[in-house]
Amino acid sequence: MSEAVLSAAPARREGATGEALTAWALGLPAVLAYLVLLLLPTLAAILLAFTDYELGAPAFAWIGLDNFAELLRDRGFAQALRNTVFYVAVVTPGSILGALALALLIEAGTRGRTLFRAVFFLPVVSLTVAMASARQYLLHPSIGPLNAVLRQVGIDGPAGSPPPTR
Repeated sequence: MSEAVLSAAPARREGATGEALTAWALGLPAVLAYLVLLLLPTLAAILLAFTDYELGAPAFAWIGLDNFAELLRDRGFAQALRNTVFYVAVVTPGSILGALALALLIEAGTRGRTLFRAVFFLPVVSLTVAMASARQYLLHPSIGPLNAVLRQVGIDGPAGSPPPTR
């Protein structure tokens, strides 16, 4: 019995190696996308913050913390920072809590659930109806603007073409 266990161990180890290679091969595109699309541009922006780089300039010089000192002297920066902190501290959690409350009203077994669903989904449905009506008008064979433009150019649209013969 111990021989069977010992002979099975290398096969299991080889299978694990193959699984690890497969996992790395499947994860590699995501890792590369993370590096190329997120990590490298972030690092480049951090490095450029310490230079006098301007778009289109042939060269740039290392200026250290001068950009940040200028930023702290700017009157608009303090207001922008206050707005950002307010947004992060109040608006974002409020939006999430409001969305959660709406979801609970729609899905909960409370009285008026049907009303909440109708009020919530009415804009979605009405937009679809409005888009269908606009499309029907634009492509109408006799009064649609698309067919009018085609007639002006000398092309018979669906209304101007004779019916197919059998």
